[in-house]
Amino acid sequence: MKKTVKYGIYSAAGTVMAVALGMASTAICTPKADKESNKYVSSQVIMTTAGVDNMHNKDEEWYSSIIAESDKLLSGNETEVEDTISKEDMEEMNSLLEDDKEADKDLVVKELLYPELEGIAVAKVDSYLKIRKEPNINSQILGKLYKGTAGKVVAEENPTEGWTKITSGSVTGYVSNEYILVGDDAGEYVKKVCDRVAYVTCDSLRVRKEPTTDSKKLASIPKNEKCVVLKTYEGWLKVQVDGDLIGYVSDEYVKVSYDLGKAISIEEEKAAIEAEKKRQEQERLEALAQSNKNNSNKNNSNKVNNINNANTSQLRKDIVNCALKYVGYPYVHGGNSLTKGTDCSGFTKLIYKKFGYNLARTPGGQIPNGKRVSRSELQPGDLVFYMNSAGTRVGHVAMYIGNNKIVHASNRRDGIKISNMNYRSYYRLVSIIND
Repeated sequence: MKKTVKYGIYSAAGTVMAVALGMASTAICTPKADKESNKYVSSQVIMTTAGVDNMHNKDEEWYSSIIAESDKLLSGNETEVEDTISKEDMEEMNSLLEDDKEADKDLVVKELLYPELEGIAVAKVDSYLKIRKEPNINSQILGKLYKGTAGKVVAEENPTEGWTKITSGSVTGYVSNEYILVGDDAGEYVKKVCDRVAYVTCDSLRVRKEPTTDSKKLASIPKNEKCVVLKTYEGWLKVQVDGDLIGYVSDEYVKVSYDLGKAISIEEEKAAIEAEKKRQEQERLEALAQSNKNNSNKNNSNKVNNINNANTSQLRKDIVNCALKYVGYPYVHGGNSLTKGTDCSGFTKLIYKKFGYNLARTPGGQIPNGKRVSRSELQPGDLVFYMNSAGTRVGHVAMYIGNNKIVHASNRRDGIKISNMNYRSYYRLVSIIND
C-alpha cells in the first residue's frame, strides 16, 4: 500500500541531516500509528525498514538516494514511499538519538565557583605540609606549606600518581595529594580558614561610616594597602581597617581576593628561628641594663635628674627602636605578648613597660598617663589616639615614630605595622615622657 506525504523544507532538511549523519535533530519527532497498516509513521518523515538497515551499514548508494530525494523535497515536489518504518526500527532510532543527547552533556564545561583558585593547590593540614624535592616520602624536604597557604600547580608532561608539583614563595617541589585541595573543594575550605582581603588600586581610598559617598570619612588607605573584607554589598564592601575601625569602601577601587599565604623554605625557616633567638637575647640584655639603671637611680636621686636631662632624645629613640623590632608580629585582641600577639593598647603598654613606665591597658585609659601636646610639639615616642568607628569613644592608640609615621598593632590580618599618622583623623596627642 502506498502513502503520499508532503514534506516541508525545514523538516526534510533536518531529517536528512539527522538520519544520514547520525546527529540529534529536532526534525525527528514522536512517531504516530497508522491505523490502516498498523505501522508507525513519523509526522515529518517516512522511511523503509530496509533503508534503516542500509543506514546502519553506511551504504553509500543508500545515502545518495536519500540526498536525491531531499533535493526533490526541497524543490517542493512530492514523493511516494513503498513501506513505512516499523515500530522496532523507529524505537532504535530514537534510542540512538537519546544516546547522542547524553553524550553531549559530557561536553558541557562546568563553571567554576572559585575561578581565582583555578590551578591553585591549598594545603589542608592542622600544622604544615612538607614540600619535597622528588615525588616520594623519602625525598629531601625543601620547604613547608602551613595551614591556609597554597601553591601554584606546575603542569608536568608525565605527573606522578599521588603527587602534585607546585611552586610557592621561593620553593618548587612536590606535595602529597592526600593533603591538598584544588578547585571548588579548595574554595569551600579557603572560605573557612582564610580572610578575603581588598587591595587598594587607587592612590588613596576613603573609608566611610556608611555605604554612600555622602557618608562621613573615617580613614584613607594608600595604594597597595589591604584590609579585611567582612561583607559585600551592591557597589560597596564592609571592611576592617584596624582592630577597632570598621567602615565601607567602594568596590570600584579595590581588588578582592583570598589572602593565601606562601610556602617557607627550610633555609628561610632556619634564618627566622635564628633571628628570633637573637632578638630574645637582645631583649634580655636590654631588660638587664634597664634594671641596673633603675637600681642606680634609686640610690642617687641627683644622678637620676642628670641622666634624664642628658638622655631625653636618646630615650625616645630607644623606645621607638624597641617598638619597631616587633613589626610583623601578630595582632591578638586582649593579648599581652609582643611576640605571640597583642592589641593596640597592649602594644604601647608593653613597650613602655620595658622602660619603667606603667600605662593603663585600654586606649582611653592611657590618655591620663601623660600630658596632652599639640601637633607641633609631637615627638617620636609620643602616643596618637583615634576614635572608634561610631565616634563614641577612644578606640585605637599608636606610637609616633617621626616623619608623619606611626607604629601600631593594627588588625589580625596585618599585625603590628607602620602606617601614615593621618590615615585616619586623630583625636588626641599625648606625651608619656615628661621632658
